[in-house]
Amino acid sequence: MALTLTSQGVVAEEADRMTVAQLAAPCAEADNDARQGAPAEAECEAYILGFVDALRLSGGIGPSQGICLPEQNLADDVRWAFMRWVYTDYSNNTKMPAAKGLMAALRTEMACR
Repeated sequence: MALTLTSQGVVAEEADRMTVAQLAAPCAEADNDARQGAPAEAECEAYILGFVDALRLSGGIGPSQGICLPEQNLADDVRWAFMRWVYTDYSNNTKMPAAKGLMAALRTEMACR
């Protein structure tokens, strides 16, 4: 997936972006299958960690941006936060681009307190 870094955060290019539903599928599989979920967990968390790294590079994370991430267990905590956000309005949330959904999940579930 092509990403563009802007002062507003990370923007996925229109032509080849993943949807929330496509990202949520391996994330859910990781939680649902304790023995066979490892590849799905890796797929889900690789996307999430890449997104988080791009946000960090662009200055999109931190108290001034309203997103505060945990120092430990980052991949799991963000994956769980994303899935909680997905299920708050599943039929609408799953239709949007994964990058937009993940950003919304971070702003909602990982807001600085």
